[in-house]
Amino acid sequence: WPVRVDSPANTGARRRPRTDCCYPAEPMRRSSCPSVVRANGGKPPPPPSRSSVASSTAVVVRESMCELAYDKDELTDSMKGKLKQAFKLPSQDPAKIQSWNPDLRRKSLGVAKRPSSWTPGAFTAPMALPLVGPAMPAEEEYTFEELVLWRPPEPETGESAAAAAASPPAPADGAEGSDAAVPAPDAPAAPAAPETPATAVSVDGFLCRWLREHQREGVQFLFDCCMGLRDFDGMGCILADDMGLGKTLQSIAILWTLMTQGMDGRPAVTHTIVACPVSLVTNWESELNTKWIKEARLRAKGIQVIAVAEAKKEDVLKMVRRFTTSPSAVLIISY
Repeated sequence: WPVRVDSPANTGARRRPRTDCCYPAEPMRRSSCPSVVRANGGKPPPPPSRSSVASSTAVVVRESMCELAYDKDELTDSMKGKLKQAFKLPSQDPAKIQSWNPDLRRKSLGVAKRPSSWTPGAFTAPMALPLVGPAMPAEEEYTFEELVLWRPPEPETGESAAAAAASPPAPADGAEGSDAAVPAPDAPAAPAAPETPATAVSVDGFLCRWLREHQREGVQFLFDCCMGLRDFDGMGCILADDMGLGKTLQSIAILWTLMTQGMDGRPAVTHTIVACPVSLVTNWESELNTKWIKEARLRAKGIQVIAVAEAKKEDVLKMVRRFTTSPSAVLIISY
């Protein structure tokens, strides 16, 4: 509601004068509402000073907004009469008012009618859906040079195998005589444990296609050191390439190869820990799940990727326990 200043002659001076709001009310055009631009001259009048307001006999009254938005010539007789009327609810037609009927609760849409030619048949059990693993990503066609990290030794020829079978076994340390090395003829032979045939270990094509020459040498170096194929007193290795030479790709290549292949036909590694700064935990997770290996391949091999970033102690313990109890997993955690 806008305010309008009237003289005591028009209002009867029933209200106490106020000195904080005393702008004179003048008719405004619709184009100038709700701005403060007045209809006379286009410029707002200067605000009166407090001394002039205090000395005047002005009072503050409330006025309808329509008288400020429209000119007096634009107001019709019906509009002028309704401006001062009190608000009333619109009249309603009793015929259109729908009363609540409790009997309507018993009604329903009914049962659909069956066709005359329908006959009940025997019940058929629904077909069980086959258990299908996660869909592998569509492989695009590409060419790459195979990188074989290890080959099984070649089988012995016929002459060398016959000579090895004819030669008697060497006596054990501390045994006297040849009888100590030869088992008794009636002793039952121990059952031989089934051995998994050795297969060659090579880097998969979807990773090998991106390896450059120095990265291929780095992956071979990592495999030889991790599998104990190098003649040095120690275990493991340090990949000390300069920045930008692809240490992450080499590490992911050896990680995936050792967790899916081995020299005895089984995975050489089941659990891997990636320790990195906390700001790189999500980066390593995306490198495995999105960029290089893809999440579908990891699920197909049963490998879980567990990333531990900024979390509470209880959540960290749950993730570590999940890593230790899972058959195969990669734990990405900050140090």
